[in-house]
Amino acid sequence: MTFKNAGRKSLSVNPYTGEVNGWIEGNTFFQTMRKLHRWLLNPPPQKGASSVGKMIVGISTLLMVVILVSGLVIWWPRTRKALNNRLKVSCRKGWRRFWYDSHVALGFYSTLFLLVMALTGLTWSFGWYRSFAYGLLGGNTSKQAQTHGTSLPQKENDARAKKGGKKQTDYTAWDKAVQEVQTKYTGYTSLRIEEKKIQVIQGQQLRRTDTLKFNPKSGEITETTTYAEVPRAQKLKGWFYAFHTGSWGGIYTKILYFLAAFIGGVLPLSGYYLWLKKKQRATR
Repeated sequence: MTFKNAGRKSLSVNPYTGEVNGWIEGNTFFQTMRKLHRWLLNPPPQKGASSVGKMIVGISTLLMVVILVSGLVIWWPRTRKALNNRLKVSCRKGWRRFWYDSHVALGFYSTLFLLVMALTGLTWSFGWYRSFAYGLLGGNTSKQAQTHGTSLPQKENDARAKKGGKKQTDYTAWDKAVQEVQTKYTGYTSLRIEEKKIQVIQGQQLRRTDTLKFNPKSGEITETTTYAEVPRAQKLKGWFYAFHTGSWGGIYTKILYFLAAFIGGVLPLSGYYLWLKKKQRATR
């Protein structure tokens, strides 16, 4: 089970006996890599806020999109024969030809994946881009903005903290609500429990989520919102995440994304190599 506002920690519970096994410790290495990837180790003070690291990542991603598109324009072949040649890598004509073919051919193969990663990732960097992208795909940006900002339970907690009070939670009601959910859903990936609702996450790829509200005193389920009833803008957030990380096709697309990302890191090196060789020939 995962709990909101608990630092992304998950609690391990025996589903048959109810025995609590303890908090699942996250991997420090991957947590650091996530902070480096999203914010250059400079995370914003709160969700939805900006930071220098977040801005640098966003601008760099925009430049990456420009470089990828311009690369396609520059290297796009004019004939089918030229296209066939540029999609092959020669290993018997010297290092320069190898790097040339690698830069062009591998660039063609990986560009589509890299563009998908960049264009979807920008939704977490810029609010204006997120509104444009969601609106382009038919999402209601006003509703979607709520999903990227501070959640309602968090606002309620902040207001309660200012008043100096703290509401007592009846966890036996939570247990009753979870039992009722488990009888209704025979299979799910995980449950996410908040103060008055339970999110049932189904599937690893697009993370389809049903939301069930329950009475915090009795644990009785009072309202159910299925994934099909969720506003399109909220679904788009899950779709963008799946296409950004490659989880939409399972392990196979994750492997393809890894290879494309690796090639994306090699392309600048091969590009600089070809540029230096060209300069050396020009000075002779």
